[in-house]
Amino acid sequence: MARKKLQKLFALLLTFSMTMSLLGVTAFAEDEDDVYLLEVGQTTTIGNYTGVSQQDREKYTNHQWETSDPKVATVECNEDGAVTVTGVGEGKVTITHRYDVVEGLEPPPVNPQSVQVPTPEQTEQTEQTEQTEQTEQTEQTEQTEQTEQTEQTEQTEQTEQTEQTEQTEQTEQTEQTEQTEQTEQTEQTEQTE
Repeated sequence: MARKKLQKLFALLLTFSMTMSLLGVTAFAEDEDDVYLLEVGQTTTIGNYTGVSQQDREKYTNHQWETSDPKVATVECNEDGAVTVTGVGEGKVTITHRYDVVEGLEPPPVNPQSVQVPTPEQTEQTEQTEQTEQTEQTEQTEQTEQTEQTEQTEQTEQTEQTEQTEQTEQTEQTEQTEQTEQTEQTEQTEQTE
């Protein structure tokens, strides 16, 4: 019988130990009741971690602030884990702060071979960009070809004009030379007679 009592006591002790291990650390946190007096429309920021170093504060994540009566005071979470409390109406309210404590966790390693799958909008945008670039390139090519054709045509016209001018000048020179020779012959003939 003593043995059964001892087994029951041991089972009870084991159950108590397991229950205590499952309780969160916050269940044993010191309950500090700070009292703030606010007038309607007045705000204050709460976020002092008494006795906690800045390095340890970075371990606190997932901050959640709640008000027991939003008709008396509202809460607005800040990025640094603090809260801005605004007095809304007359009365007494309790502001509750819940957070997680993260210790010793390292971020997962970065996979250097990660693959990014574009969204349908990104794919469509990429296709539109490629089409636009292709259209611009085609237009530039056509413009370049037109410019080259225009330059060739102008060059050809200039060459033809130059050749015509030279031909005309040669013809005029030849005519002048023939006239001069005729005149000289005529004068010689007249002098001989």
